[in-house]
Amino acid sequence: MNGCSQRLGSARPPPVPKGSSSSVKRMAELRLRAYQEEALEAFERHNLLVVLPTNTGKTIIAAEAIQRVLREATPGKHKAVFLAPTRALVEQQGDVLRSYLGRDEWSEEDPSGTVVVVSGTPPPSKCYAACDLVVSTPAIFLTALIHADIRMEQIAVLVLDEGHHCAKRDVYATIMRRFYRAAPATARPRVLTLTAMPIKSHIPQAPAACGDPGIGHAVFHAELEAAGEGVARRR
Repeated sequence: MNGCSQRLGSARPPPVPKGSSSSVKRMAELRLRAYQEEALEAFERHNLLVVLPTNTGKTIIAAEAIQRVLREATPGKHKAVFLAPTRALVEQQGDVLRSYLGRDEWSEEDPSGTVVVVSGTPPPSKCYAACDLVVSTPAIFLTALIHADIRMEQIAVLVLDEGHHCAKRDVYATIMRRFYRAAPATARPRVLTLTAMPIKSHIPQAPAACGDPGIGHAVFHAELEAAGEGVARRR
């Protein structure tokens, strides 16, 4: 998928046909599980690192967080950015986010859309100006920051998927050191980091590796039964 594009469907819910408002509405009204609500409540208080097993709805937590933040966004700081480390993940997570939020794609033919999913060739600058949700690889997003196509001060919430990749030489770390830390503290976006890595791994140190001790300074962790409910939580 090159340039500005938006694909429909989802890796987890059934595919959502383009223009199927009822399907989009059903997904947007999915009932959040208790541990997802707890994570969202924690994110309301501070930047958060969410540690949950694969296929337990971390992307849904991110989608709901984006929706809540954008609902209260102010002019000039009204964008959300979701980063994933591979093209395949960008496309997959873009599907889930677009379906959950019920937003249309942006294209030069139809510039009324507000979501851009970028996994290939960097899009034109006007793409970033038109959209309030960008789903991208870190490398393409870093290029956009370097060219000032988008500024950290415009972003209300920044989501880092697969946060265990946040090592000192990773693109995630470069973004946070060069642009997040360079922004005034009051103008920095909220940061939500997602990972499935075990809590006893190096994950608590990942925020510092990304260049700022305040990133994800709180950790949300839930051990889940097969039914999907949390049996132990730590922050």
